[in-house]
Amino acid sequence: MQQQTPAATAGDAVVIGAGMAGLAAARVLADRFARVTVLDRDSLPATPDSRRGVPQGAHPHVLLAVGREVLERLFPGLTAELVEAGARWIDVVRDAIVWQLGGHRARAESGIEMLCMSRPLLETCVRRRLQALPNVEVRAETAVAGLTGRPGERVDGVELAGGERLPAALVVDASGRGSRSDGWLRELGFPAPPESVVTVRMHYTTRLVRGRCDRLGGPGMLVAAESPPDHRRYGAAFPVEGDRWFVTLGGYHGDRAPTDAEGFQRFADELPDPAIAELLRGTEPVGEAVA
Repeated sequence: MQQQTPAATAGDAVVIGAGMAGLAAARVLADRFARVTVLDRDSLPATPDSRRGVPQGAHPHVLLAVGREVLERLFPGLTAELVEAGARWIDVVRDAIVWQLGGHRARAESGIEMLCMSRPLLETCVRRRLQALPNVEVRAETAVAGLTGRPGERVDGVELAGGERLPAALVVDASGRGSRSDGWLRELGFPAPPESVVTVRMHYTTRLVRGRCDRLGGPGMLVAAESPPDHRRYGAAFPVEGDRWFVTLGGYHGDRAPTDAEGFQRFADELPDPAIAELLRGTEPVGEAVA
C-alpha cells in the first residue's frame, strides 16, 4: 500500500470533492505539491457502501481498458486489489450478449477486457491508496463555503463552512454537479465561465440482484437496445463483486422503467431480447430499485 512519490514543489493544493475525479486529481497533484488536502462534505465510509454525495453510485460502473491502465499507473496494485475483492474481468466482445438494430452482435475473442465492479468498491480502494501517501490528507464532513484571494487577480485558497481558511497555490473543484465555483468566482470579481446545456431526457432505473446468468455461463454483460426512432427503450446488465449484477432499464424522451419489482420486470419483458428478463427471473433482488 505504501507508494513513493517524486520530490514535490513548494506550496499546497486543495481539491474539493472526494469522488473519482477528485481522488485521481489529488494523486497527480501529490507528485507536484508539498501537501494536498482533499475536502468532501459527505461522510466517507471505510467499506464499499453507497453514499449520498455520489448519487450515481447505485448505478453500473465499469473500468474500460485505458482507464484501468491509467489508474494502475497512479495506484500500483489497484487492479489486483479490485479483483481480489470480487471485481469481474470480461472480454467486451466474447462475454457480451448484445441485441442492437434488430439482431445479435457476433461474439468472438477480442483480447480487450474491462473490469466490472460497483462504484463504491472502486472509490473505496482508490481512496485508501491515496490516503496512504504521506503528503495527502482526506477530510470528510468538511464543507467549503467559498474561495479566498485577491478580487479579480488570483485565488489563493478556500474558506470552510466553520470559518477556517486553507491557503493553496492551486484549488481544484471536483465537486460534480453540485459545484458552486461559478458563484464563488463571481464573488471574487472574476467573470463566470461560459455554460452550455444539452438536454437529452434520458431516464434509467437500476436494480441490484444476486445470482448467475445461465445464458452467459459466467461473468459477462447483457445489452438490449430497441431500434430508433420509433422505439426508445434499452436495458443492460453488468456483473459486480459478490455474485451480483447491476440491471439498468431505461428510455429516452420521457420513457422510463418503474421502480417497483413487478413494473421493472414487465419493462424488461418488453425489451426485444429476453436475456435481461430471464436474468431478473433467475436472481434475487438486493434492496430497492433506484431511479
